[in-house]
Amino acid sequence: MVERKLTGLIGRPVTHSAGQYVFNAIFREKSIASFYVAMDIAPINLASFLNLAGEHFSALNVTSPHKNTVIDFCDKLSSTAQKTQSVNLLVFDNDTITGDNLDVIGFNRLISRNEIPLNDQNVVVIGSGGAARSVIHAISVTSSPAAIYVASRDPDMTERKLEAYDYDYPVIPYNEMFRLCDVVINCTPDSAERVLPEPPASKDFAGVAIDLVYNPARTVFLKIMEDAGWSTLNGEEMFIGQGLATLHKLFGSRIGEVEDAFRNEYLKFKESQT
Repeated sequence: MVERKLTGLIGRPVTHSAGQYVFNAIFREKSIASFYVAMDIAPINLASFLNLAGEHFSALNVTSPHKNTVIDFCDKLSSTAQKTQSVNLLVFDNDTITGDNLDVIGFNRLISRNEIPLNDQNVVVIGSGGAARSVIHAISVTSSPAAIYVASRDPDMTERKLEAYDYDYPVIPYNEMFRLCDVVINCTPDSAERVLPEPPASKDFAGVAIDLVYNPARTVFLKIMEDAGWSTLNGEEMFIGQGLATLHKLFGSRIGEVEDAFRNEYLKFKESQT
């Protein structure tokens, strides 16, 4: 892995990602011999790309829409990737590709650092893709919610999809989500506002709305929820958490040694977007 200096990100689109800015700044600061490249790979070209990637890259982060489809190219999966059927890190070692899921670590960090209570709460997850399954897995392993619901535009199709992944959670249409939830988490790459029902005004307790998107920092989904009186939170701590976990996985960088630098570089990126 050391001989191949390139690392990177594949997805479509990737122009919103802070990865190439933050990782390369860390590489320079810590004298790590690598360069991080963000690449927009169309689904039709994924197989051709991955057939060659191992010759040049030591590892690749993976984002939508490839988190599930890259599994077909993996020789091994971590236990978390196996359970979620979602991969956000490919590691190339000789002729072997190992798929891992660090989104679970990232989401756990988002929840813990922001002290979001999930125990005994009704949680609604919007979406059923790789990010959604990672969130569901993280919550089910680390917390004791009253219930986890999956909100979908097409509940019947989503229910069949989740059954195929051995995920047994109630699937509800969008127009029921606010009747049920204390915490709502948008896990779709495109915010759900286009078909979002009108959220109720703030409840007697503080409802929490989370969007895994971090760029832009305030999505339309979060604005709608904030205007309705809900507490809101974006996905930047998840990005930081999975980024630090990636550095640790690939280079043995201890999180405490790079966290401040990683966060500072992310803040620089954030400021450059305003």
